[in-house]
Amino acid sequence: MISGVRPGPSGYSPAVPHTNEPPFQLIRLLGEGRVGEVWLAQQRTRGGISRLVAVKLLREAWDEDSDAINRLKDEGQALALLQHSCIPGFHEITQIDGRLALVTEYVEGVDLARFGTRGNLLPPRVAVDIVARVASALDWALTTPNPETGRPLNLIHRDVKPANIRLSDQGSVKLLDFGLARSSEMHRHAKTRMGEVLGTPGYAAPEALAFQVSRPPGDVYGLGCTLFELLVGEPFFHGLRIEQQAMLAVQSRDYRDFLAKRLLAVEHPDLRILLAEMLAYSPEKRLKAGTVCDVCEDQIRQMEGPTFPEWNRKRPAEDLQVNRTPTPLEQPIAAAAPQEPVSAAATAPVVEQQALNPWVVGGAVAVLASVLFCCGASSLAGALWFALG
Repeated sequence: MISGVRPGPSGYSPAVPHTNEPPFQLIRLLGEGRVGEVWLAQQRTRGGISRLVAVKLLREAWDEDSDAINRLKDEGQALALLQHSCIPGFHEITQIDGRLALVTEYVEGVDLARFGTRGNLLPPRVAVDIVARVASALDWALTTPNPETGRPLNLIHRDVKPANIRLSDQGSVKLLDFGLARSSEMHRHAKTRMGEVLGTPGYAAPEALAFQVSRPPGDVYGLGCTLFELLVGEPFFHGLRIEQQAMLAVQSRDYRDFLAKRLLAVEHPDLRILLAEMLAYSPEKRLKAGTVCDVCEDQIRQMEGPTFPEWNRKRPAEDLQVNRTPTPLEQPIAAAAPQEPVSAAATAPVVEQQALNPWVVGGAVAVLASVLFCCGASSLAGALWFALG
């Protein structure tokens, strides 16, 4: 018997605090897209505990087999399987006012995209520190075992970019938005259609653009583009239209020439070598996520300047989030009765995708499939965001 607990009569369960308040009170809209919104919300649990959460809410009642609902379930499942310090925690999938909602940890902070311009660059050691943490999360997603099968999840994110990396006010780094994630060891409700390339222009790997191939090296490529942007202050493909990026994707020699010229903008020689291996044209020649983490940690030990925790403690007040306590909506939205738990699948941002017209490269090579991209805007203060599709 646990000390201090008085046994009750058979079938008796201790009472929990009772409240007539609705389970969720939406506070502030963090981001929105064509099929859904992300809200900062206050959740009151059945036990009377109150906490701030991020709520990804579908706009309307979708058909049970719709792509929007299936992607949201997949996103929730992915987050439920991934318990890592650099990945937001999964709470539940529920219904709010008849609309399906994904409830996750709320991460207060700023997106890494804020620091990708020349006027607001991070110290190089801080940038490498952040990339090491994200690489650790990517490696975890690949190698952590599925509790049901015991085999590695082999989960890939498919949309790594600065807008999907959050620096929390408490000094942590979070990789956001697993709505496009795919795993060979996880049942997926949503299916990628023939010819679809899921990702964001400027961060999608050549094999994804040219051949619609999504593999772990693609995540390393997106992280490489992110590191380049943090070090140089402009995107890796700065000044190139999406058609020009796609042409480089199918012309390996031109791509390698382009990469060599772009790397001249990186001042640190060892980081140029690291980026060359993260942004290699051939997926087989790119570093694995775990190796990227190891190399970055080695560089951090050799570099001068503040580490990420040191920099974060001294971060200027203007870099922190404002309007932390906005006025709640006039009418709080109530959640429906508890739903049956969704099997290990629940995350996918509803994304707006942009189709590219077929075009011919070099008069001989034609890319015949339409290329679709998740072109979403990241939320300013949420743990997740919806791409606009």
